[in-house]
Amino acid sequence: MKARVLIASVFVVLAGSAAAQEPLETSGVINATLGGEQRVWHSVITKGPGVRVNTADWSHFDYGSEFYTFGISAYPGTDVTLDDVQTMEGRLELTFTVFGDLPTDCPCTVDASITYHSRDSITKDTYVNDEVPVTLTEFRPVDETRFAIAGNFEGTLAYVMDALADPDPANALEIAGSFEATMEPSGNQLAGN
Repeated sequence: MKARVLIASVFVVLAGSAAAQEPLETSGVINATLGGEQRVWHSVITKGPGVRVNTADWSHFDYGSEFYTFGISAYPGTDVTLDDVQTMEGRLELTFTVFGDLPTDCPCTVDASITYHSRDSITKDTYVNDEVPVTLTEFRPVDETRFAIAGNFEGTLAYVMDALADPDPANALEIAGSFEATMEPSGNQLAGN
């Protein structure tokens, strides 16, 4: 969560200094059918003076038992600009956790959490599923801090009216697709947390 707050803060700072809205560098892509409609989302990299934020990131934790989280926040369309990343509407998030050692022999399967934001709100009118099976077709280090991942998924996202409501499986969207991304350490990882 700290990483997402850091990302939002960086976007606000960068937005103030952005002159023209040029497409941002992409770090990954999700191609999926959502509710019967074919769509594409991109994770992006934003840069500013002394700041680089990748919306495809990972974190390592060791609190007596070691685990890693991997998250892709992806934005609709092909030419994502800084304006696009400042809204929640249309954002697709895919997150999974690996306990213990990182995968070395893929294809392998993990359970992921997928969230689709249908409007510009972090807690209202979302579609979620915390147990979507994901087949990782690629999981390899690129260098000392980055990982290349790819995979595919299929599941049902249930509608959630707001943060206090239970998911409504009667109002759901089917999702099936694939993704690939180059994951970088999250902001909290870079800060040594």
